[in-house]
Amino acid sequence: EAFNLAPVLSLPDLAIASGDLQLSPQFPRTGESAVLSVRVANLGAQDAANVVVRAFDGDPAAGGTQIGNQVLANIEGFGFATATFNWGGSTAIGDRTLHVQIDPANAILERFNENNAASRVFSVLDGDLYPTNKYFSPDGDGVRVEVWTVERDGGTARRIASANARHAGSTQASSVVRARGGGG
Repeated sequence: EAFNLAPVLSLPDLAIASGDLQLSPQFPRTGESAVLSVRVANLGAQDAANVVVRAFDGDPAAGGTQIGNQVLANIEGFGFATATFNWGGSTAIGDRTLHVQIDPANAILERFNENNAASRVFSVLDGDLYPTNKYFSPDGDGVRVEVWTVERDGGTARRIASANARHAGSTQASSVVRARGGGG
């Protein structure tokens, strides 16, 4: 036999997207701490070791504040790992953009480096009112449904739901429902 066959495994490919950034609580109040969870995928066949993950409050290229730095020991080929960061929150009401970088020094030889950063906007609110489930698509038929639900913690629950359905070439339909009572 003149040839030996050897399997060739693709290089690691570390990847994150905005949907891989999750905040708990989802809508923190001003000054409230939150936990940022970041799901880091390895889209390549080879393992990736000592993966550096950095999180920032604001764009790091524009002076964003580093929230934390974590090293994931190993991410198996075609697997994922999760990094978590404690974010001290914001003292200001409004939108905050959290940024995450993986392997920022390009220390790991990868197939692609372009998918090593992501950001996501999170809202910091004041008081007990917060929106949930802003958008959803119930059956994927091209109809965009927008829903806002506002709930109050403790005391009398009050929910306000607003739904807008949009379809290409059609008129907009909307409805508003208000309910008061102990359970919403």
